[in-house]
Amino acid sequence: FGIARTYKVGKKRDTVAMGSENYAAPEQWGKGQTDARSDTYALGATMYHLLANMAPTPAFLPSEPLPLRNYNGALSTRTVTLIEKAMDRERSKRFQSAMEMRGALIAALPGPYVAPVIPTGRRQGPRVATGAGQGQAKAAGDSRLSGSTEAGTSTQRPVQLQPQPVRTPTHRPAPPATKACPACGRANRQSARFCVGCGHSFVPLRPAVLRIVEPVRAAWEMPVARSPMLLGRASEAEGYWPDFDMTFYDEGDYVSRRHARITKGRVGYFVTDLGSSNGTTVNGQPLVPNRARLLRNGDQLKVGLVVIQFRLG
Repeated sequence: FGIARTYKVGKKRDTVAMGSENYAAPEQWGKGQTDARSDTYALGATMYHLLANMAPTPAFLPSEPLPLRNYNGALSTRTVTLIEKAMDRERSKRFQSAMEMRGALIAALPGPYVAPVIPTGRRQGPRVATGAGQGQAKAAGDSRLSGSTEAGTSTQRPVQLQPQPVRTPTHRPAPPATKACPACGRANRQSARFCVGCGHSFVPLRPAVLRIVEPVRAAWEMPVARSPMLLGRASEAEGYWPDFDMTFYDEGDYVSRRHARITKGRVGYFVTDLGSSNGTTVNGQPLVPNRARLLRNGDQLKVGLVVIQFRLG
């Protein structure tokens, strides 16, 4: 799509850095010259997105992409290993060519590989089965099939049968079905999603995702894959890494190391400010420190100067 280049032996890096953030290999961020192994990384990242329904973490960030198992438990170990090898940060550990990766993909298939067959020529219409009587009538030139008449003969029209009304037995309507809440025991309508008594959810919570809105530096989404989930800044000197590291987006150190926390409850997801220096807001409303607030689909959290959108899958 306009960003292809020719590999030049001995060149240390590309003249112009181009690519999509979530699919570009580490060397595309000014760390080396791109080659065929950069393409295998991009293909692996595309497969990651298709199988996880989530774009992988950009390669310039310190945190590794979350394992595919966190999103799709139906994947085979061979498939997961293949994609992890294609997306290895060290390109010497990736597939060294497209043909090598193609061989690995074919080997990962559950059955023998069958090359697709592309049909050629005109498409034939549906075959119509005819009975013996119809075939004989066509051979004899029976005019009744065409609706015409001959001398001494007349065309017979098929008899139209009138549909008879179907009588249904009358019965008393059944009482509306109810379901008991497993938390408080109160009866609820069968279609109820939440208990009218205690608010217990009868349906599983939808998966949640945090998406960076500002600053617009790279498209990054992080699933709420654990509870609690800690938001903050990393400290390499102390060996401290929060679940959602916002160091890359926080240039002015407005985000605290332990800034906020997202937890998953019975009725939804909650956010709590952990007494941070610059506070946390939801849709412009500041949070009371150490007091949880229920999150709604589309809410925008401001952690320091970083704006994050909360979305339900």
